[in-house]
This record gives sequence, C-alpha cells and structure tokens, in this order.
Amino acid sequence: MLTKIELVKFLDEGNNGSVDLVKYIKSHGSSPIYAAVKTSKCKNNDYLQREIEILSLFKGCKRIVQCYGNYELVEDLDRDGSRSYKMVMEYAAAGNLTTFMDNYKDRKLPETMIKDFTRMILQGLVSIHSHGYVHCDLKPDNLLVFPCKQSYELKISDFGSSEVVGDIPFRWKISSPYVGTPIYMSPESVKNGVAEKALDLWSLGCIVLEMYTGEEPWPEVSSDDFASFLLSGKTPQIPESVPCDAREFLETCFARDPKDRGNASKLLSHRFLSDEDMYGPWRLFAPGEVEEQTSSNMQTKPEFVKFLDKGSNGSVHLVKYIKSDRLPPLFAAVKTVQFEDYDILQREIDILSLFKGCNRIVQCYGNYEVEEDIDRNGSRIYKMVMEYAGCGSLATFMDNYNDRKLPETMIIDFTRMILQGLVSIHDSNGYVHCDIKPANILVFPCGQSYELKIADFGSSTIVGDIATTWEEFDGPYAGTAVYMSPESVKNGVAEKALDLWSLGCVVLEMFTGESPWSEVDDDDLDDVLLGGKAIEIPESVPCYAREFLKKCFSRIPEDRGSASKLLSHRFLSEEDIYGLRRLFSAVENEAKTEVEDKTRRYEEIYKAIAEVEEYYLSLLC
Repeated sequence: MLTKIELVKFLDEGNNGSVDLVKYIKSHGSSPIYAAVKTSKCKNNDYLQREIEILSLFKGCKRIVQCYGNYELVEDLDRDGSRSYKMVMEYAAAGNLTTFMDNYKDRKLPETMIKDFTRMILQGLVSIHSHGYVHCDLKPDNLLVFPCKQSYELKISDFGSSEVVGDIPFRWKISSPYVGTPIYMSPESVKNGVAEKALDLWSLGCIVLEMYTGEEPWPEVSSDDFASFLLSGKTPQIPESVPCDAREFLETCFARDPKDRGNASKLLSHRFLSDEDMYGPWRLFAPGEVEEQTSSNMQTKPEFVKFLDKGSNGSVHLVKYIKSDRLPPLFAAVKTVQFEDYDILQREIDILSLFKGCNRIVQCYGNYEVEEDIDRNGSRIYKMVMEYAGCGSLATFMDNYNDRKLPETMIIDFTRMILQGLVSIHDSNGYVHCDIKPANILVFPCGQSYELKIADFGSSTIVGDIATTWEEFDGPYAGTAVYMSPESVKNGVAEKALDLWSLGCVVLEMFTGESPWSEVDDDDLDDVLLGGKAIEIPESVPCYAREFLKKCFSRIPEDRGSASKLLSHRFLSEEDIYGLRRLFSAVENEAKTEVEDKTRRYEEIYKAIAEVEEYYLSLLC
C-alpha cells in the first residue's frame, strides 16, 4: 500500500476544478510515482462524477487517459473544511499538446510526428464514437503527451463536455452557441448544438492544421464575430506549404456537409496516414521524412534533386533513383570527389564497409564500392552512394527547437544511440572516429520518433595512430576544433577517449543549444584546452547529466572510461526514461509550509490508487 503522499505542483485550472501533480512514495528507497489529481468543489461534484463515469467506459484504451482507484471519486475536505472530490489520473510528463508544441521552432511539428499524432487521435475517436459519445471539445489543450523513450504517445483527456451522439450539450445556448472551445467548433454545431461525430472530425482538422502552421485556427477572426463568420460558409485557410495529401485530409475534415467528413475509421485509412507512404518520398522537402532504400534499388534513371552539403574533400547531393514508372522513387545521398581525392574517398568507404549492418553507422549501397563517373566538364569523378537521412544532421535538426534545446528524454535516447555507435567503432573494429559533432550525426525519422547514425569517417584513424588531419604547429586538431579533447591537441594520437570528450560536447550542446567554447576565440582555443580550463556546465543541466558530462570532460583520458561503460551510467538508465526522478526539481525551493499544507489534503488518496505502482512498473518493463 502506498503510504507517503506529497504535492509537487499545481498543473491547471478548468471550469469545474483544478489539477495538481502529486507524488506517491511507498517506501524509502523506492522510486516515486506521479499522478495528476483533479479536484472539484462539492457544487461541481456532478460534473466530475459524470466525467469519471464516461472515462470508465474506456478503461484499458491506450488512446484515452486512464484513471486509478476503480474509477471512483475520492471524497476529501479542503483546508477550509469544505467538502471536495478528487479524480486520480495517470500523469503526462510531457504536458499537453499545446505546451509540447511550444518546444518547437514556430510551434511547427515535424510531418512524421504530425502523421503519427493524427493517427493516435483518430484511434481514440474510433473508441469514443463506438461507445456512442462525442468528445465535443477536442483541442491541443485536451490531448496529453506521454514520453515513450525518444518518441511520444498521445491520449485524449477532459471529457467534461462530452455528450451522447444526437443530444444537445448542456453548455450550448443561442447566446453562446458553442459546445466546446469556439475556434475548434464546426459550423453545424454552432447552428443547432447537436452533438454529432462529425464535430470531432472538424476539430481534428483544426488541430492538424495547427500542428503544421503553429497557429490556432481562425487567427484573423475576432471572438465577437466568430459565430457569424463560421456560419457564413468559410473554412480555415490551408497554406500552400501544407503537403498535397495532408491538404486533401484537411479538406475532408473541413467539409461543410458533415456527412462528407466520413468517420474516424475511414479517415484512418486516408493516404495521408498510409504506412506505405509514411516517409513521404514524394514530398521530400517536408521536414522529418526519409525513404528506405536497398542496394538492389539503385538502378536506372538517377536524377539530381538538390545540393546537400560541401566538405573539405567533396560535396554531397540528394539523388533520386527511378526503377520503373510504377514504383515510387528512391532517394540516396551521393558523395562526390575529384580524381585527386579518390584515395580519401576509397579509404572512407573501406572503413564504412567494416560497419555494414550496424544500425548506428550510416550505410552505403553498391556493395561498398566507389563508383567512377564523368562530370559535365569531362573530368573524372568518384562517388559513394549512402542512405539518405530525411531529417538531416543533428545540427540542423536542433534548429527546429526553441533555442536549439532538445527535450531531456530525447537527449537521453540520442546519447545512448551515439554511444552504441561508438562501441561498434571502438571495440569491434579498433578505430577512433576523431570528429564526433552534431554535423556528423544523421537523424532518420522512425514513426514519430527518430534514429541516429554516425557519419563522415574521413578523419577516422586506427586506435593509437597519429590522426591523419593533425599537424603540430599548423593545426593541432584531429577533427573540428571545438569538439577536440586536450590530449588530442597536445600529441595528435587517436585514442578512444577523444570520442568520449567529443560526445560530452555534443550532449552539452543538446542541453544548452550552444556549441562548446562559444566564448573562446578560435585562435586561442588550443591554449585554453591545454591550459586546463574545464568546459562550463550550466546549473540548469540535471544532476545525473552533470555527472555524465563531468565524466566525459575528465582531463585524464583514462578516467573517461569507455563507451560500453558510459552506456550503463545512471543518466542513461532505462528505469528513468521518463525523467520522473528529476521532475520539477524547482519545487525544492518552494516554501515548505505551503507544500505541507496542501499535502494534508491528499492524505486519504492512497486508498484510491493502490494500483498506480503496478501500472507504471508495467509500462517501464
């Protein structure tokens, strides 16, 4: 039985009550478990009772928020002695979709994530509608985001406005003709107030459009004119930047005739959500997309698509391969060098061939052989054909986030992936990469999550050799200067510890959004590194991540350990993938009297949530 209950923080306030985050501790040494507790006054008890009864219909549905305590309200007394009622729900560590979108640049989500989130919402609507209900207030605020390793799961919440199909919701009035939040309402619901399934599909269209644009629907319309504007026959404007199949999906959701919207089950089979086109090769320039390829596909009709990048020894282009008119095109990244750099390219592809089949190292096509060709000037050139990363490098991927700072759960998983690649490079094949940095780490979309692969082995060197690019006086760097370790600058020897220092720089950059040593001039960097100065780790970096970084930045290379050993560091512990032990550390600075006062209100809740620990442990297993 859970024994110790603590208030962590206030979460939200609604029409019929407030929501707090509460921590439950069974015994000393056990991991705390968190729940969201919705509290309403006695006068609003009927609303909360109705909501929990509706939620009980969806017990076990993975797209609907779940309750604890056998779906029963818990009666309590607040600090004023007034009776209140509580509903205990699972806690969404990533917040709601509204706050989640705030983490992205201009609040625009990657397209693969939009597709998966849309699919999840529709799966929830299929369940809601099959039970004869309409949610009636579908909006980003009412969609909860649960971290799942480096990906996310969505669940529909807040059924306070939900109504039986065909009924007129109690909230609808002629003077205020809205079943739920006005800007997400459909024309017919405003006109007659009847709760029909098509209302939720219109609301879904508004959410999908918001995920693409970062803006709420109808930004140009004032709230006073909204009802008349909606009834006039207008629909939300879909920008040209929205891909073709997404546009078709939205046009279906925004059909003026409710019957033309179809149903949630039918929309799940729309080609916008088709698994076969999940990576959208025919919409290549949308962010977050990639096409899977095999070497056997690299056949007829190669077609240049666009320039990708230029390095010291060559350039990389995106090339489309068309096998036949009946098959979708396949995409690859092609690295091209001039005749004089053939040996460099051949060396790189020879190294890459050692990692064939490794899912953390970029793969090549064409049996790992350099291809000879003639450019348009008649000069001989050489090419290496590689898999294409639809999200680009980690450096460009971070640009999609506010201040280039990634979510902590994503940083944890990305760090783990890079280390898995380093284990293969170091322990399996005896090499040092020598240039680990965000620009050399490729991001591949995988559903609504991402996979990382290490690329660019042009600087790689056998362990113990002098790095090929190191020059003692002219440029004492094995790779990119700001990611280099002190000892590599001093002697140029390629040791595994160099890559671990570079990894620390990458992890710190994911937390802060800034490259290391940003305050140091390039000309002074080698002096700073050799002078013993440590990289500054901001206080905002969580405790376990700070420990991990200090390990990577040890001035003694041997103290950094190995990639295999760092994989077992508690910063990367699977048991803490949701970051629960570091949730809201700022609460420690709150006045303890206030916390203790509110804690008293939750002393009786433990009777209602005996199943919480078992539930969360099952999720983590």
